[in-house]
Amino acid sequence: MKKFLPGAFLLCVVIFTSGFSLQEWQASLYNSVKIQAEGEFSALFNRKVTIENAGGIIIGQIELNNFSVAGLGRADKVILTYNPIEYALNKGDMVPALSKITVVNGDFKVERDIKGEFPALASFTAGDSGAAPPPFRGRLILKDCRVDYTDQRGFKASPAYFAVQAEQLNGAADLRKKDWLRFSFSGKIPEVVKARGSLELSTGQYELNVSAEKLPFEKWANYTIPLPGFKAIGGTADVGLRLAPPKTA
Repeated sequence: MKKFLPGAFLLCVVIFTSGFSLQEWQASLYNSVKIQAEGEFSALFNRKVTIENAGGIIIGQIELNNFSVAGLGRADKVILTYNPIEYALNKGDMVPALSKITVVNGDFKVERDIKGEFPALASFTAGDSGAAPPPFRGRLILKDCRVDYTDQRGFKASPAYFAVQAEQLNGAADLRKKDWLRFSFSGKIPEVVKARGSLELSTGQYELNVSAEKLPFEKWANYTIPLPGFKAIGGTADVGLRLAPPKTA
C-alpha cells in the first residue's frame, strides 16, 4: 500500500495535468460498446442492427438505447446482462456470455409464414458450421412492448390469413435449453390474453396454450379451430385453447 500511494498520486498528477477527461474516456468506451453491439447483433439476427448510443454500468450490464432491427422493429432500450468472466473467456465475444436480454418499450413484427414457420426465430439457431454466430442461450424479457402478429397459414387444412396487435406485452422467453424456446406472455388485444408454450426450434414442433376472457369468438374460433366445415358467427367467449400440430402415425 505504501508503494502504491505515491504511484497513484503521480498517475493522478499526470492524468489531470495532461488534460485527461473522464467524460471523454467514458464516451469513447460507450461508443466502442455501441459499435461492437451493432456488429454482433447484426450477425445474430442476420439483419442490420442500429443503436443510437450505449450506457449503463458496463461491467455485467450494458444499456443500448434506441435499438432497431431492420424488418423486425425497434425498442427504446435493450438491457444486456452478461457474465464478465464468460465474456473474457470468449475473447470479447458478447453473445455466448449473455444471460438475459431485457427489451423495454419495444414495437415489433412477428410473422408465421405459409409453411407454418416463424422466420424470425431462425435468428436464434446456429446455421452451417463455421458460418453462423454463437446462438443466444439465455432469457428474453419483454417489458411494456407491442407486437403486430400476422399468420399466413392458420391452423385449418386450407391456408387462411390472420392478424392481431398486442399491446402492454410483458413476459419472458427462455432459450437456455438447446433447440428449445419456452415462453410465457400476457398482453392486451385489447382483451387481456395470456399465452404460454414451447417451440422445438430444430423440428418446428410447438405447443401453445392461450387463455382470455370475453374474446371475440368469431375471429379467434375461425382462426384456431381446425374442424372441417366449422364456422363461428358473432359472440364473445371466455377461452382456454391448446394448440399443437396434429400427431402423425
